[in-house]
Amino acid sequence: MARPRTASRDAGEVDAVKGQPGQAVLPIYRRRGELVRLLPSVILVLFILWFGRAQVDSRKWLDIGTEAMYLAIAAAGVNVLLGYTGLLSLGHAAFFVSGGYAGAILSPALGIPPWLGFILAFAASAALGAVLALMCVHLHGFYLTVVTFGFGALVPAIVVVAKNQLGGPAGRAVDHFVDTSKVPGAGHGPFSLQLGLFYLSAFLLVVVLFLCWNLVRSRWGRAFMAIRESEVAARVSGVNAYWYKVASFALSAGIVGVAGWLGAQRFVLVSSQVATPDQSFRYVIMVAVGGMGTLAGPVLGAFAFSFGFAIGWVQNTFRDYQGLLYGTLGLLAIATAPEGTVGNLRRLARRYQLRRARRGAVLRTMPPPDVAPELQLPAVRERAGTEGNAVVLEVSGLTKRFGGVAALSEVDLVVERGTVHALIGPNGSGKTTFINVVTGLYKPTAGRVDLDGQSLEGLSPAVRSRRGVARTFQNLQLWRRMTVLENVMVGAHARERVGLVHALLRTPKARRVERRLSERAWGLLHFVGLAGRGRDLAGTLAFADMRRLEIARALASDPEVLLLDEPAAGMQVSEIHDLADLIRQVRDAGVTVLLIEHHMDLVMGLSDRVSVLDYGQKIAEGSPAEVRHDDRVVAAYLGQETA
Repeated sequence: MARPRTASRDAGEVDAVKGQPGQAVLPIYRRRGELVRLLPSVILVLFILWFGRAQVDSRKWLDIGTEAMYLAIAAAGVNVLLGYTGLLSLGHAAFFVSGGYAGAILSPALGIPPWLGFILAFAASAALGAVLALMCVHLHGFYLTVVTFGFGALVPAIVVVAKNQLGGPAGRAVDHFVDTSKVPGAGHGPFSLQLGLFYLSAFLLVVVLFLCWNLVRSRWGRAFMAIRESEVAARVSGVNAYWYKVASFALSAGIVGVAGWLGAQRFVLVSSQVATPDQSFRYVIMVAVGGMGTLAGPVLGAFAFSFGFAIGWVQNTFRDYQGLLYGTLGLLAIATAPEGTVGNLRRLARRYQLRRARRGAVLRTMPPPDVAPELQLPAVRERAGTEGNAVVLEVSGLTKRFGGVAALSEVDLVVERGTVHALIGPNGSGKTTFINVVTGLYKPTAGRVDLDGQSLEGLSPAVRSRRGVARTFQNLQLWRRMTVLENVMVGAHARERVGLVHALLRTPKARRVERRLSERAWGLLHFVGLAGRGRDLAGTLAFADMRRLEIARALASDPEVLLLDEPAAGMQVSEIHDLADLIRQVRDAGVTVLLIEHHMDLVMGLSDRVSVLDYGQKIAEGSPAEVRHDDRVVAAYLGQETA
């Protein structure tokens, strides 16, 4: 059996020399070893240790350093939601305040040492964030941002109403560290308590970065990023977008709550005066300036603003215009560097590598790992109780109306197991609507969809993916800022389960899951001929390779039936031949294919059975030869036959 043509590494290097960076395999996106990736964190830790020792007798700079670190924690929390999940909140200052109040009120009530109040701050803020998210994450874009903005404005009003418990606008004093000997890092100098708070802030910052580092390399982090890039594609790949957005919101709020607790300890006071939309906006600006969707970006942004405003002439000049300065810098960052400072550095590194390639330098690459032969084929599900059942997908009386327009009208379709069943028709005949209904993106007006004899009625796209329905899209829905390998690993999202806590701590269970997902993804990349590009960003692939990547991602869920929505659109003739070979291999591996396509040579040469739609109704069905000579099909779609 012929293998699909693979993209050679040498070809990528030649393209780079010719000045096509989209085809180059650049080391900036390669796994270059854990030690190299951890280098920024090592530098940060060394800087903090040096700074704490150098400024041990300076109350001002220890105070500024503490502020920089808890603001970096807050920015890291906002980045989980904004940078990785793509949700903009202008109410996170409310979680900053709630963390301070939780530590101030609950710590003494429960008899917990004050310096452990950050645990309560995280739990209380995360719970509050989850409650807010449950009510609003089904909203999108502007509407979600407005709701979070209103939530942030509501907190000061609540503090006024609960004056006896929360202290009103003046705030409430917190129980500070009573016994400095219990404070990690506390010494016996004149500012031992302040030094202890400085080192505790440093410790919590490192912990937060460690958790975020584990998160972005986990099944959960990839799901967050998939939602950011294309929520529709994430849903049909098995990601329950609603609950993952709730989890992202809660985690983000909890991290910001820890920062709020540190801020309250710094001032020995917690007040709602910092729970303003202006403060929330500043967190967002720190993330945007530093670099959204990166680990170093929020820390860089927070440190730059904290230490920058500590400079004497800046403080004197902009004392009354800090909001204006934040806004101006934020606008400049979005306009000139959407990826932030870290993104600019990455872009410069890519340009440097491209210049080296043009000068003839050979870019060192890591070869794809070897995987077992059985992993280099689509997996065949165990179909208990389906022996002898030749029907995998049965659609009965399917109707979908948009207002008074019937996109589908009482369509019946039976797809037999192990076949390629084509669904054709002119533009606007309802083919994509049919796929959207089968995969759960649209709710049918009437009719029934059965998979292996079981109804899919009322099931979400994520659940249907777990049941065995996978698809590609007419308009590519790849996660372009994720690697090729990560795209396929998200496709296998529903194959494995691991909790958020396991992912954050990278427990042995989480590592085992990652290893299995990675092996499966590499195997499918070998199958479709993209193993050599596995560590590249998906957005750098050629168009035909993107189509093959979508197929690999869909196969990663081990589907019963694979729905291909015009996979040959935009391809050249040679690429269509390779696509036909790949689809045959998918069918021969045991996966049933429902193919929507306008390229008649592909349909007639590949399909076992063909159904034809016209104006939402099925007008013909049969073998390719029968359909080709059907008068209704000729009149509606194929046109007159040629000799």
